[in-house]
Amino acid sequence: MHETCDDPIDVVVSFTDGRVTPRRLRWRGREYAVERVNLIHATNEGERRVFYFSVSDRNHDFKLRLDTEALQWKMVELYADG
Repeated sequence: MHETCDDPIDVVVSFTDGRVTPRRLRWRGREYAVERVNLIHATNEGERRVFYFSVSDRNHDFKLRLDTEALQWKMVELYADG
C-alpha cells in the first residue's frame, strides 16, 4: 500500500554529532518506533530550508518532512506491507 498525505505528526528525535535523527513518531493516533533511517536530504523551498527523512519500522516506510522555519513535522508518504 502506498499513501501520500500532508499530515502533521509528532516526532521524538535525538541530536548526535550535529545530526537530527528521528526515533519515534505519532501519526493518526498511533506510535511507531523508527528502526532505520534510510535517507536524509535537504532542499530549499523559496527562503525556507526543508529536510526530508526516509525512515522505517518493521512494516512501514515513511517519508517525513521537517520545515526548519516553522519547526513543523509532516508525514508526506507511507509505504506499508500488505
